[in-house]
Amino acid sequence: MDAETLLKSGDLAGSRAALAATLRMVPGDADARQFFWQLISLHGEWEKARTQLQALATAEPKAMMMAGVYNQALAAMLTRDAVWSGRERPQSIVGAEPWVDGLLDAVHASAVQAPDAESRSAAALEAAPASAGSINGQQFEWIADADQRFGPMLEVIVGDNYGFLPIAAIKRVVCQGPNDLRDLIWLPGDIELRSGQTSAAMLPVTYPGTGGSGSAALMLARATDWRDQGGLEVGVGQHLLTTDGPEAGILELRQLIIA
Repeated sequence: MDAETLLKSGDLAGSRAALAATLRMVPGDADARQFFWQLISLHGEWEKARTQLQALATAEPKAMMMAGVYNQALAAMLTRDAVWSGRERPQSIVGAEPWVDGLLDAVHASAVQAPDAESRSAAALEAAPASAGSINGQQFEWIADADQRFGPMLEVIVGDNYGFLPIAAIKRVVCQGPNDLRDLIWLPGDIELRSGQTSAAMLPVTYPGTGGSGSAALMLARATDWRDQGGLEVGVGQHLLTTDGPEAGILELRQLIIA
């Protein structure tokens, strides 16, 4: 089977091996190189993906603009890994209010697996305001990530900056949905804040650490699973948004409006 067929069947290792073999025989195969860097990214191997992306841009000048955009995204994912390993402090994309600082402090406590991480997270969530609005036309009174570590915040990448965006600061998020393999890693979207500021952004599709889960279903954002971490139920696989109504995977997001 070819690499694409193997990927569709969930055989990530087989797909990767097939692409590596193709590139050994034909190093200048731009289509294979394009596929390869995205597949490596699914595994969370950001530095290796950057090497392959640079090789693609060198071999195919038409790919240089795309490579520039995703080189920034890969750099942001290195920052993300540093945040979730406790080596860096989490940052808010917009000016932080006290309740946001509390949530970010709880994120760091979770990252370093502090004994009081669960209680810090619970206290921070208690202080966070509820945001009413609609998702894909469905009304809600409140919305949050189903993973308690995130609560009413979204992971966001703007340029090469990784950080957290309080949902209360959002006016509108519009996404077109996934069209390529890389969209299962970074979902492109346009964000309008209540302040009037607008920005093109990317939303990390899967929870931190998913690339090392060993599960094709989770790495391909086809599922969400939950694991205990010091009393916290932490997500693996696709980000899940929960409301007082229906739940929605992040890949289902087309329009989020906050009232």
